[in-house]
Amino acid sequence: METRAFRLAFSGGLRAGVNSGDVNRMSDAVTASTLWGGLGCCAARLADDGQVARLLTECRLSSLLWIDGERPLFPAPHFVPPAGTDIKALRKHRWLEFDDLARLVVGEVPRKAPILPYAEEHLTSAAIDRSDERALPYARKRLRPAPGCDGLLIAQLPRDLEPLFQAALALLGDSGIGGERSHGWGLFSPSPVSLGDGVAEALDASGPCYLTLGALLPDVRETSLIESMAAPCGYALWRLRGHVETGDILKPTVTCLAHGSLLPFRPRGKTLVIGHAQGHPVFFNGAPPALALARPQERRPT
Repeated sequence: METRAFRLAFSGGLRAGVNSGDVNRMSDAVTASTLWGGLGCCAARLADDGQVARLLTECRLSSLLWIDGERPLFPAPHFVPPAGTDIKALRKHRWLEFDDLARLVVGEVPRKAPILPYAEEHLTSAAIDRSDERALPYARKRLRPAPGCDGLLIAQLPRDLEPLFQAALALLGDSGIGGERSHGWGLFSPSPVSLGDGVAEALDASGPCYLTLGALLPDVRETSLIESMAAPCGYALWRLRGHVETGDILKPTVTCLAHGSLLPFRPRGKTLVIGHAQGHPVFFNGAPPALALARPQERRPT
């Protein structure tokens, strides 16, 4: 498996989240499930069914992460903080540099200001009921990258699938991700980027705990390990679903571990077939990359 990272330079911003009625309950995460849906559609225009199926089932893909200049940013871990940790200060750090992740797990909250890779724009729109011309207001959330910040995508894939992945990613950049794509939101230009030696090593190394970088669907063995794991490890749950392209039919809901889950083993995850569209299987890839986090005293000097 080859590890590749891509900077996604958005032309403006992107529409993220789910219309839940309350803008404060909308997720600001663009999950790997969303990205895989777009990549799969784009890959289907470039390759045969067999190659597309391999791409969707054999590769590992992160959620949409962020990069500030040359500094990759990762989701704050879901974990049980040690006694005495400043919880209020801890919750302000939603995105962290790699060197701060292991320190945070042992209760060392970064003293610097929280990194904000994007600004949130909250808007209200209205849908018109044609039967009685009543307006139904609903909230929207947009993410606009901060100056110097871009999206970041990490993929682990077989070498022979790299050309297809990169071509599909370029096509997805022209099509866009998220909502309001016809208005120019969600469009991006991808380019390869270096993660630095520490991050690149952590994606394959062993450690006392591991940070998931995308939605994880654990297998039976991993579920048993998760049920018996102890602090500081922890996790959050996502319930993800979408629509089959034709007929507006809901896909099955998949409950999985969110990115930022902290586990005592390197997760592998699994891929499911959750439905069919136009005679083709619809896959849910729950096998993301993960970072090994060493204890602060085990970190090698730089």
